Amino acid sequence: MPRPASRRPRPSSGTSRRRSGGAEPAGVAGRRVTAMKGLAALLAGVFVTAWPRITVDALVALAGIQLLVSGTFDLARSIVSRDTSAEARLLFALLGGLLICVGGLALRGDLRTIEVLAVMLGLAWTLTGIIDLVSLLAGPSCAERVPEAVIGVLAALAGIAVLVVPTPPPAASAVFAGLWLMAWGGLTVLVSGGRRRLPQDG
Repeated sequence: MPRPASRRPRPSSGTSRRRSGGAEPAGVAGRRVTAMKGLAALLAGVFVTAWPRITVDALVALAGIQLLVSGTFDLARSIVSRDTSAEARLLFALLGGLLICVGGLALRGDLRTIEVLAVMLGLAWTLTGIIDLVSLLAGPSCAERVPEAVIGVLAALAGIAVLVVPTPPPAASAVFAGLWLMAWGGLTVLVSGGRRRLPQDG
């Protein structure tokens, strides 16, 4: 009597899960890098705010280091963010290179003045906001990108305000820079973490 043919498990479910999750690592990697960039800004803001008597030299040097770190994360984002367009990844790479150059200039001893700090942060924040907005507009439109767009607008407005408004005293500049870095970094971490959990909730 012939044995009944054994049924092999259908590979469609596992295959479909692998296919549906195929693009997920790239998207998660890009959001993870963005969250790490926000966390670095948040920690820098806490450090600046908690140091009430920070000198101009130390403030500019710390801002330069923060820009070097942010630029490095933007370069990494241009590599791992496979779920964004090629144009957006190019913009991330350009932004990262620019931030690294500006941060390196800030570490020079002859450029550590409060005026240099204002121009440096103003340009960095403005370009960061504009490039983030352009990258969002170049990608697929969806409701979950609205908070990211709001953060981009706020970053651009903060940078323009720093460039236009006369430079305040060093103590006030340190407080403003620290508070903004904490606000921007915290919002970036929250938004990136929220987008990361969204596919699992659905």
